Parts: sequence; C-alpha cells; structure tokens
Amino acid sequence: MGSLETLRTVMKVQAIVFFAYGASFVLVPDFALGTLFGYDVESFWPRAVGVPFLGLTWLEWNAADRLEERLDLVWPFALIPALFMVVFLWERTAGTYPGTESFWWVNLVVTLVFFVAIIATRPKTSPES
Repeated sequence: MGSLETLRTVMKVQAIVFFAYGASFVLVPDFALGTLFGYDVESFWPRAVGVPFLGLTWLEWNAADRLEERLDLVWPFALIPALFMVVFLWERTAGTYPGTESFWWVNLVVTLVFFVAIIATRPKTSPES
C-alpha cells in the first residue's frame, strides 16, 4: 500500500512525461519522431496527438494536487498508460505497426512503468478512513 505523497510524486512525474510527449509532438514532430526514432510521418497526426497530451498534463497535475479530495481520479491515470500498452501490443501482434523498434520499445516501457507505479502506490482506502 502506498502513501499519498508517493502517489502524488508518481502522478506528477507522469504528467511531466505527458508534457514532454505533447510538447515535442506539437512543436517539433519531425525531430521527435523522424530524427530520434527514424519514423517517417507527416506532421499533422503527431500534432493532433500532442494536444491531448498537453491537456492530460494539466489534468493529471491538478488531480495530483487534490488527491485527498479526489482519489477517484487516480484510476484514469493508471488506465491511460494501460490502454496505450494495449494499442502498442495490438498493433505489433496484428503486424500493422508501421513504426521503428526503438519507438515501440520506448513507449511500451514508459507506459508499463507508469501503469505499475500508479497501481503500486495507490492507497487501498480513501485518506479519510
């Protein structure tokens, strides 16, 4: 069972990672995906994906600041990386993943780490009990 401070830290680190994804996808998608990962893409879809990441950053940071009041908001931030893992694994298994190995592995490891970290640090009961 984790403490609220540990969970708050994990959520804020995840929010920073969401910001890094979002900012790099919105501001420099060709560099972030093309140069770093050798992913041949048009700039539109990374920018379109980057905007929600920036929104998630703000939402998770605020949820982390209000954990005592809204512990129920923790589950979505565990499910988001879990759903990303499902998508990455699905695409890979179906043979439809068009990206590079490095991009696939980085995303899989990052999403797995945050899913496990949030689940492991989430208190089993509400802070009032």
